[in-house]
Formats: sequence, structure tokens, C-alpha cells
Amino acid sequence: MFNERSEHEPEEYDPEEDLRDYEGEFTPSVRVPRAPEAPSVPDESDAPSELKYEFWTMVLVFNAAILGVSLGGMYILFRGNWDLGGRIFLGGVVFFLYGLYRYQTRTFGRDDDDGTDEDGTAGDDVDDGTEVTADAATTETEPDGSAADND
Repeated sequence: MFNERSEHEPEEYDPEEDLRDYEGEFTPSVRVPRAPEAPSVPDESDAPSELKYEFWTMVLVFNAAILGVSLGGMYILFRGNWDLGGRIFLGGVVFFLYGLYRYQTRTFGRDDDDGTDEDGTAGDDVDDGTEVTADAATTETEPDGSAADND
């Protein structure tokens, strides 16, 4: 009854009616590029079975280490049970150390570079700019790398 308009009432004023469409005028049109095709996923059977075995063994060892250290720590801190918590924590540390040892001793397909040169001697491949000659007493090395004679 009160919500109805009378026929003598003017139309309601719309404040946006006389405004320009700035959004349509000043918004730049953007061309969205297409995404490149995704590369194909390699087959899981590409890895050698020995490598897969070593990988999953390492995963299990380090998961056991994380579980032991965290669970043992929680038994110690929250329950005050040093006996059980300490054993579990120590077991986690042992698993972690075993995992580190096992990781360091495996090559995992890397080349066997033991730090020796081709002739079997332990070599230092770092060039420090000095020259070693047969007559070291009479020959010195200049900063530019040339040899200076002391004669």
C-alpha cells in the first residue's frame, strides 16, 4: 500500500544515467596468449630397477628417522617420559646417521671421480698463478705470469 507509487509522482532520478562509460573507453583490450602444450610425462620404467630400489630405501630410512626424532622428542617434552622418548629419539638419530652413510657411499649413476688425475696421482686442478720450474732458486714468477730470471 505504501510501497506503490502514485501516478503524480515523477520518475526516480538515476545519477549514473548522464555519466560516460569510462570503463569501456579506457580499458585496453588484452590478447591472452595461448599456453604451450605440456611436455609428455616420462614413463616410470625409464629408471633402472637398482636405482628405484635405492631411492625407495632411502625414502623409508629418512622417513623412519624423521618419525623417530619427532615422536621421541614429543614423548620427552609433552609427557616427560625420558625412558621411552629417549629410546625412540636415539633410534631416529641412528636411522638418520645410517641414511647419511648410505647416501654418501652410493654413486647413484654418477661417474666414479675419486679426485685423482689421469696418471693416478692426487692432483689439485686449481691454478694459483705460480710456476714451478726445475731451477726454483733462479726463477721467480712475475704477477703477470711470466718468469723472471735472477741471474
